[in-house]
Amino acid sequence: MGVTRLMNLPGDVRCGSQTPRIAHIPQTIADFSAGEDAIDLIAIAGKELMPWQASVVRNALGITQTGKYAALEVAVNAPRQNGKNVIIEAIELYNLFLNPDCKVITHTAHLFSTARKSFSELEAIIRDNPWMFSRVAGAQGRSRFDDVRGIRTSSAEMSIKLADGSKITYVTRTGRQGRGLTGDLVVLDEAFDLDEDQIASLMPTMAARTMQGNPQILYTSSAGMLSSATWERVRDRALSGADSALMYVEWSADDTADSGDIEAWYQANPSLGRFISEDYIRNTELVGMADEQFRRERLGIWARVGDEAAIQVRDWAGLVDPDSEPSDTVAFAVDVPPTRDWAEIAVASIRDDGRIHVELVDRQVGTDWVADRLAQLQEAWSPVAIVVEAGSAAGSLIGQLRRQRVRLLQVSAREYFQACGRFYDLVRQGVLVHIGQEEMDQAVSGAKMKFVGDSLFKWVRREELSNISPLVAATLAVAGIEQKGMKPVGARRSGWKVVSL
Repeated sequence: MGVTRLMNLPGDVRCGSQTPRIAHIPQTIADFSAGEDAIDLIAIAGKELMPWQASVVRNALGITQTGKYAALEVAVNAPRQNGKNVIIEAIELYNLFLNPDCKVITHTAHLFSTARKSFSELEAIIRDNPWMFSRVAGAQGRSRFDDVRGIRTSSAEMSIKLADGSKITYVTRTGRQGRGLTGDLVVLDEAFDLDEDQIASLMPTMAARTMQGNPQILYTSSAGMLSSATWERVRDRALSGADSALMYVEWSADDTADSGDIEAWYQANPSLGRFISEDYIRNTELVGMADEQFRRERLGIWARVGDEAAIQVRDWAGLVDPDSEPSDTVAFAVDVPPTRDWAEIAVASIRDDGRIHVELVDRQVGTDWVADRLAQLQEAWSPVAIVVEAGSAAGSLIGQLRRQRVRLLQVSAREYFQACGRFYDLVRQGVLVHIGQEEMDQAVSGAKMKFVGDSLFKWVRREELSNISPLVAATLAVAGIEQKGMKPVGARRSGWKVVSL
């Protein structure tokens, strides 16, 4: 662990902590570091590193007695706009121009705009430096303003290739590009958006290079969000202290820090006072951001990935309307927990004011009652949809439901994932309304998100004994009412009564 300290730079200007709050540095680093060459090269390009940036570069490029990097993986976590991009540039320029073992550099970002910006900045550095530009393929005898064959600037390929064959390519991690990453140096910018499949496809290719080369992975990012499970695992490996080939440094405030605490601002932002001003944080960010966003983006405080309830209790409580009633337009849905000890039926309905009413309709032991009950509700209410996720535990009831002539809307797993996202949005937007049932409240507070792929998620239990089936059923019912709810329906003929265990 690093010890936080504040220091003064030339001119007696106060700046943020130059030492990370959290630091895990491989103990095998030898006396030699190629970082000095990288620091000198970026200085020639006109960029002088701050002490914290220089320290990261030195440690990242530390060489063992075997001639290999001490850190196969280097992870830099700091709030936005502190200058992580300059660290990347210093390491990339060293590897491109001075490291004979590095021939392939792959720089990745989640967004195309971020990859394009990073490419343009490195291209400008190289074009503005005569020695660097002269090394680019096809640049001999050409002006720095000329198009040269070694620099590709199209959206199809953004790359810089030297005359000796060394090359850096910029790609996004979407689609097939995100599954085929490789290189002697792989830069994973915006690491909070990494997914498991991208890392799973990258690691074997890097392992193969360790026998003949000297590969390295560089992660850079701000603090993780609720969806940042992959980035969180990198951090957890560092916090465990067991990974001797991982270097991890983090600038952040303590989780309990007050958002308005200026000392916390300086602790989390090493370039505060140099690239970021107190006044901007105080007058723009602190008042312009939601507190949760400010704490993550400026204080570097991680969202509690995997621990917090997906829907906050206060948000859910704010949607209670004990007098709410469904309109004549309803959709039902059924869910069965993995234990199959009981089953849940929920309803969703579009009210006259446009808000969506959700309610737990029935909950009984076992599953043998479900088909008869849904047939009864179908007869009484003429619902626009009765929804079941075909691949879930409730999918085993489809045969019985069909025999009872229940008209089903079957949704796929992917459609259920999308429905979870839509339900979450409706809560955040204040469009959803409920009557405050204890079973539903407990289901909401007991559910967390589990991300599937890049952007989809599903509800899962926070604790082993949590029952989230009422929430799952309500989510599916909302999907049914939104998909089918504009169709004309018959008049409502009878009500329901919740049956509690």
